Amino acid sequence: MRIWLNRAVLLLATAAALPSLAQTAPIEAGVLKQADGRVVLTIRNLSPHSAITAYLYKTQELHGIGWGYRDAAIEPRSQPIPPDQQITQDFGSGAQPVEVMFLAAVWKDGTRFGDPMWVNRLLEHRNVIGQHLLKATLMVQTALNSDEDPQAVRRQFQQLAEGIKQEDYHPDDLPVVRQIYAWMEVHFENPPKRLSDNTPITNPHAILQSSLDEYLRRLGRFQLYR
Repeated sequence: MRIWLNRAVLLLATAAALPSLAQTAPIEAGVLKQADGRVVLTIRNLSPHSAITAYLYKTQELHGIGWGYRDAAIEPRSQPIPPDQQITQDFGSGAQPVEVMFLAAVWKDGTRFGDPMWVNRLLEHRNVIGQHLLKATLMVQTALNSDEDPQAVRRQFQQLAEGIKQEDYHPDDLPVVRQIYAWMEVHFENPPKRLSDNTPITNPHAILQSSLDEYLRRLGRFQLYR
């Protein structure tokens, strides 16, 4: 891994901060501070044939440490980095990190970059979320097949979200797992107007069907990019 940095602007990451496998990974990453103060992380996929599907970085901020997981398999807004392409990621317009350390990445073909501890953490995060996506999908599918009361299913998902215990999950996984089930309440409060086949949504059963469509879409994404 080659790291390219504009030292005249601001050094936010160093070769010493990068994992020891850097020399063989088909990836390069750079961290720069722009003239307007924004910190930008740029990642280039040097593989000619496989996309980067997930990566992990650590930020040192004024008030503590932050962790960044980006995974196309479990995040609807994340996209894989295609072969020979690059992406840039900034850290918003608020307080900026004082250091960024790029820790791990995985490719669609199974290539991995980083210390095994960080690669395993990235994959563990993915698998935990994937397991709960599958569970939620099967629950909704079963409820529809057995013609359960949609409001009862809604309450069941509320109870699941509230019953998830902090001690049972890694701190980085906990909020994402809760969101999988808490999302159902948001969906009932603000349902879409139509199903995926363009059928109007006019009753709670249709809302439940639309939630299944969304869970199936997310599960399909997980299976595609895992």
